[in-house]
Amino acid sequence: MEPELQIGFPLPVLSRNIVANPIQPAQLLQVVPADRQISAAPGDTVTVTGIFLKGATKVSLTYPRLGIRAVVPATSVTNNSLQFVVPIETPLVPFPRRHL
Repeated sequence: MEPELQIGFPLPVLSRNIVANPIQPAQLLQVVPADRQISAAPGDTVTVTGIFLKGATKVSLTYPRLGIRAVVPATSVTNNSLQFVVPIETPLVPFPRRHL
């Protein structure tokens, strides 16, 4: 007599579909002050061009020599550009104002 064959079924396994979306770091290509001046004055709108900028919500401006850091909101944000307004003054040191 032959032994009966044991028929086994594998235990159920949960399958996972995992998708990794790598985040590309933003790359800045150009910073253009208002009216293509050499530098931006307080109150000026500055345009930054680059790639992968879409998620930007803030711009950090620093002046390490004086220990000044200002965080301003980014506006008109697209994947390839954003704009921000240079603050009139910071909590630490007032910026000189442009006289027209």
